[in-house]
Amino acid sequence: MEEQRAGDWHEVSHNERVARWENVERVYLSLDEHARAKHFDMEHWILSNDCGTVGCIAGHCALDPYFRNLGLRPTEIKTESGETLYYEGRIPSIARSILGWDGFERVLRFSDYMNEERRKRDASDQPYEEIKAPTWEQMGPYLRKFIEDLKAGKISRRDENYGRYGYSYTDDEGRVLPIEERA
Repeated sequence: MEEQRAGDWHEVSHNERVARWENVERVYLSLDEHARAKHFDMEHWILSNDCGTVGCIAGHCALDPYFRNLGLRPTEIKTESGETLYYEGRIPSIARSILGWDGFERVLRFSDYMNEERRKRDASDQPYEEIKAPTWEQMGPYLRKFIEDLKAGKISRRDENYGRYGYSYTDDEGRVLPIEERA
């Protein structure tokens, strides 16, 4: 299949934006139990190890034909035997172009999860503990919430906050809303 790069986030319709994130969810939900436990790791974009390919949500999307057709793909390295390995590096900027800045930050870089975990930790009397990257199970509600908010039009353009084509959760006066107020 020839790559036909689709438009960047700011160039496509609302329906196309929703479709892209629904495809992120499709890829996320398609991971079987073994992949969820052994091949899903939000700390790594994508890499090859002894067990196979490990990656975050975006890394798994980069292996999916829908996203490969949009231009999202990992850096591949071929071994002498012809086996394909994936080089981790950083999530490419094209992920931001395809999925939008707000989704990239809130879901792919799991900032909503981290912020909520920090609030819970800071409100408790427990000793300080480093917050670990979310598991497959922990990411689901954040992914679903982002898609619901995107569908409902609760993610609006906030150029001054997130760069030229950024998106954020805002109120009617343009203030960024804390997660608990994003209903």
